Amino acid sequence: MKPLPITYANTPKPKSWKSGPDESHAVTGYSPKRIFLNTHNQIMVLDLHDIICLKSSSNYTIIKMSDGTRHTSSKHLKTFSEAIDSNPDFLRIHRSSIVNKNFVKAILRKDNKTSILMKDDEELDVSAKKRNLILIELSK
Repeated sequence: MKPLPITYANTPKPKSWKSGPDESHAVTGYSPKRIFLNTHNQIMVLDLHDIICLKSSSNYTIIKMSDGTRHTSSKHLKTFSEAIDSNPDFLRIHRSSIVNKNFVKAILRKDNKTSILMKDDEELDVSAKKRNLILIELSK
């Protein structure tokens, strides 16, 4: 049995990778299955299919898991975004949040604002510029 690929959040991508999630799938076929998260006394391995969303909070990233736990990392959201951008299940919906498409419950529209309701009943804002792209991605 082949070992699952592991992506570390601050490991740079190889130069051979292209810059978009679709291109990297086509060229390498590689999609990370988990990420490492450093804590003060251990390195946690988080399976990507268990992550509901990643949210930016100033200089920290909050990672919400499907079992209800939350992990806080001192890494910026951009670091995690670069680590998982080849995974088709994740979608950056705003400069402050990345969601796992498998945990999206509904798309809400109120006035001119769009938000996403997650299965844990958390509501996340959607960037106005990315609204149409997100609707297309969620319909796949």
